[in-house]
Amino acid sequence: MNDVAQLEQRFAAQQQDLHVHQVELEQQNEVLRQTNMALEEARNRYADLFEFAPVGYVVCDKSGLIGQINVIGCTQLGAARGQLVGRHFALFVEADQRAELALFLERVFRGPGADGPPHLELRMLRQGGQRWDAQLECTLLRGEAAPLARMVLTDITALKEFQRSAEWHATQAQSLHEELQTFLRSVTHDLSAPQRQIEGFTALLSQHLQSIDHCVDQTSVRLLRNLSQAAVDLGALTTSLIDFYHSGQPTEPARPLNLNHLVETVFHELEPQRRGRQVVLTHDPLPSLLVDHRSMHMVLTKLLSNAVKFTGPRPVAHIHVGVQFSGEQVLLSIRDNGVGFDPKQEQRLFRVFERLHSERDFPGQGLGLALVRRIVEHWQGQVWGEEVAGEGAVFWVQVPGAMNAAQHVTPDQSPAE
Repeated sequence: MNDVAQLEQRFAAQQQDLHVHQVELEQQNEVLRQTNMALEEARNRYADLFEFAPVGYVVCDKSGLIGQINVIGCTQLGAARGQLVGRHFALFVEADQRAELALFLERVFRGPGADGPPHLELRMLRQGGQRWDAQLECTLLRGEAAPLARMVLTDITALKEFQRSAEWHATQAQSLHEELQTFLRSVTHDLSAPQRQIEGFTALLSQHLQSIDHCVDQTSVRLLRNLSQAAVDLGALTTSLIDFYHSGQPTEPARPLNLNHLVETVFHELEPQRRGRQVVLTHDPLPSLLVDHRSMHMVLTKLLSNAVKFTGPRPVAHIHVGVQFSGEQVLLSIRDNGVGFDPKQEQRLFRVFERLHSERDFPGQGLGLALVRRIVEHWQGQVWGEEVAGEGAVFWVQVPGAMNAAQHVTPDQSPAE
């Protein structure tokens, strides 16, 4: 009996162990079933993402043979799936880019770290012959079988057409600019010679009339004076046009320039314009700049000339050239106590042939500030003007840091008259 009891006891224990194993196996089977379902769902989601993606998906082997392609890919290549699978992708690329495609795929199949761009722009051909532009990106798919490349095709036709249009317009604009420069050079050259002749003959005629003054009526004298002034104005306009033309030409090499000396030189050159007036010029200790001398001379000449002109109604004209530093930026200012300008007209200040004051009161060609803006913008700097209520105006010129030589000088700041 004891042996039978022991056997029964052992049998019951084995049955219990078997039941536990069965429960564990069922749990493992359930986990496996859930895993298989998740994998199936993921596979379906991937298939849907592949099939209905908003870009073209093409899977090909190392030779470029198409193995899979999605709906958009079929639309892009212009054929049904059955007509595309098993054909070479290169057949849908323009002939002169097929070698480039082959090199690109070769780099992709070499795997991560291979030299070359991550994407390629191609000129494509649909099966019907229609051309379009695509950007191609590749991902290497590794598995048990031979590796494959999954290509993403994005239609960039609209972008490329915009780029080609922009390039065409840029070319046209450059061509027009060159034509305008040629026209301006021709006009200024053709005007110079007859203008000098008019001035010369007018001076000779004036001298002749003075020698027979008793025989000449005052109307003739007045008309001759007007003719002489018109010739002078034409000469000034021609000079301004020449300066404006030169401002658009390649600049001289940048060299260090002492602005203190330049300001005083320009002020001395303006002596005919300020003759008979009391004009006081002061300036801060100014830096030396690494700059094109001719261009900077033009800028200061136009700004100081304007300051002298628009302080004409003042008994004593005060002009001050200041400087401020902000990091590597140099900010020059030309301040005067002249008549100023209407702040509402500020946008017109730097336009070609624009005048904010009557030509009778302040003669000019309307080119000075336009020339200044052209030069300063060529430096990649900025220029602007501000009206100071009841005190005149101030013009600011921001000079880029690249032009700023680190050397500063501090000469005597005594006023010039």
